[in-house]
Amino acid sequence: MQNVKIVLALAFTLFYQSMCTAAPIATVTSHSGFAAPVWLDELDFRTLKQGILQPQRNRAVQGSIISINGIRYERGIGMHAPSRFTLAVKKRAVSFEAEVGVDDEKKTLTGSVQFIVMGDGRELWRSPVMNTGDPAQHISVDIKGVTELELVSGDAGDGNDSDHADWANAKLSTIAPVDDLYPGGMTPATRSKLWNLLSPQQKAKGYKMETIAPGVWRLRFGTPEKITPVSMRSEPIKVDGFTQLPASNVMPFPTADVGFRPTGRGCLVDLPMESNEQVFGFGMNFKVLNATGMRRAMRVTDAPETEMGDSHAPVPFYVSTRGYGVFIDTARWAQFYCGNLQLVGNNTGNADSHGIATSTEELYKQRDINEKRMTVDVPAAKGVDVYVFAGPTMAEAVQRYVLFSGGGCLPPLWGLGVWYRCSTEFKAPEALKMAHQLRDSKIPCDVFGLEPGWQSQAYPCSFEWSKERFPDPKEFAAELSSLGLHLNLWEHAFTHPSSPIYTALKSHSGDYSVWGGLVPDFADPKARTIFGDHHGTTFVKQGVSGFKLDECDNQPLAPKPWSWPEVTAFPSGADGEQMHSLLPVLYQRTLTDVYKRNNIRTYGQVRATHALAAPLPFVLYSDAYDHRSYVRGIVTCGLSGTLWQPEVRDCDSVEELYRRLQTAVCSPQTLVNAWYLRNFPWRQIHKDENNRGVMMPGYEKV
Repeated sequence: MQNVKIVLALAFTLFYQSMCTAAPIATVTSHSGFAAPVWLDELDFRTLKQGILQPQRNRAVQGSIISINGIRYERGIGMHAPSRFTLAVKKRAVSFEAEVGVDDEKKTLTGSVQFIVMGDGRELWRSPVMNTGDPAQHISVDIKGVTELELVSGDAGDGNDSDHADWANAKLSTIAPVDDLYPGGMTPATRSKLWNLLSPQQKAKGYKMETIAPGVWRLRFGTPEKITPVSMRSEPIKVDGFTQLPASNVMPFPTADVGFRPTGRGCLVDLPMESNEQVFGFGMNFKVLNATGMRRAMRVTDAPETEMGDSHAPVPFYVSTRGYGVFIDTARWAQFYCGNLQLVGNNTGNADSHGIATSTEELYKQRDINEKRMTVDVPAAKGVDVYVFAGPTMAEAVQRYVLFSGGGCLPPLWGLGVWYRCSTEFKAPEALKMAHQLRDSKIPCDVFGLEPGWQSQAYPCSFEWSKERFPDPKEFAAELSSLGLHLNLWEHAFTHPSSPIYTALKSHSGDYSVWGGLVPDFADPKARTIFGDHHGTTFVKQGVSGFKLDECDNQPLAPKPWSWPEVTAFPSGADGEQMHSLLPVLYQRTLTDVYKRNNIRTYGQVRATHALAAPLPFVLYSDAYDHRSYVRGIVTCGLSGTLWQPEVRDCDSVEELYRRLQTAVCSPQTLVNAWYLRNFPWRQIHKDENNRGVMMPGYEKV
């Protein structure tokens, strides 16, 4: 299952869309008086019995897109044999159709399933034993006069290991209403009328609902804050992209079932979940993919290797296995409780008060909850906008969120090549010598990056070239260009008193400094103009193709943080907490706008980001270096419309170097970052006790 999800999320990351093909839905012969087809995935699952896992709507039993012998299906039911689904059709249906087979989900063994259709206790149709990899078999069964229909998935008599049974595109053709077969009698027709409506109680409280784009709704509760990701967005909604997605005009859950209330610490949003529903997303996470039953904290941090949700890119957006997404429009450090809370009076009888725990794991284990909810704690705010994105698949819910963000970025062709960042100690001659060695060795490289040493002041930044280290920046950039290399410069936003923009920027910055430098208020257009114009004149017009934006994260749990405090006041009205969330995105926007004004396409790197960043041509990186965490980063970022690159630095072996290079090539940016190495990583495989690279035999130092 994990491999399937990794491939799916990689597709999100690299292309911002997943091509989910489905076999054609079988055409039902037209008969006079037939009602519209009744899809089994819409019906009440309470009569569906199976011994292992939970049945899934429009998903295979372990949550991936239904796939039989490589063919994907948007609709159907995923079961695990043995299972039995009983439907009291009461002679109101005349035919049953489906495509049946064993799902392609990765399993321990080859699955084997036998599919049977029963009517009033007698067998109407039976498949041969079907195995993993067999083509789907089409069913078209006459059920006229049947009172009780049973769909049976048998384990073929060889045990139930890996028996993932799919009833794809399964539907009934009816001649009379079958409302009682739907959950709570809620048919698709009544659902479209009722699920898109606020309750009388919600209306009385002034709550509002609005369709923002096809399959995208906004629920407004209370009075939202003025400074949020949406209010600071860089691009408008990419409306034309929605025409390529399936039409969806029905909310994925009843609007009236969404709860909201102000609290003493802010406000709380309560959203429905089904018992077998699972949720993913929430931005970059190095440790956890499936967030179901966990708490996710939306705090920007410089130490992303935690299970809590704190990361370089927390995004208050999640996507459900039911095929929808939810975005909470807040820059606050919101916390999401993903189906692990229970109110007093609910779920009675689940508490185990008789057993004696003999370990802390057993003592504090999560108890079963009958009624799961998504509970969102938003600090400080007394109102919030909740955006809901229809599917019908998880991939399409993510696509709608990306289009809502403004669409994905379009990097220049050179940005999709290989990047190399040289030692921060290098002066111009050493950097150029290494650039020539890359070309002489015929090693692919398209971008050459400089680290902090290029500036006259780096912590904080002067945004001026060091005259001693790089006396002729224009000539330096020109020589790199003659080698076919694009120049990328490291920086961060904190502005040194010696910087030529310090005085103009001072009244447009926060009231606390970082390392003695200004923190520009990029929520203020004037600050963006001052900062951007200087970069345009001094760097962009002199041949700099892009920037690496460092140190725009935070240390919420550090005893000695270097960043600005949460009490910082900014001229735009943002406080320190909001700016920790938004500055990374606004910083990217500031420099992206510079290149747009100069009609140049750019592609860069950034240390942190937040919601709605998909249109911005920057890729996340991290000081963390665990390889498995890097792979998880690709997956989790892809589920939130965010780009992540697992850079290559030093390695302990040649094999590790190969593996890391392979991972980097399969990410949105292929980067070798040798900022603390004076030699190529493939020439110095490991470091000595002084953290210096040890040379491979036969190579001389640069």
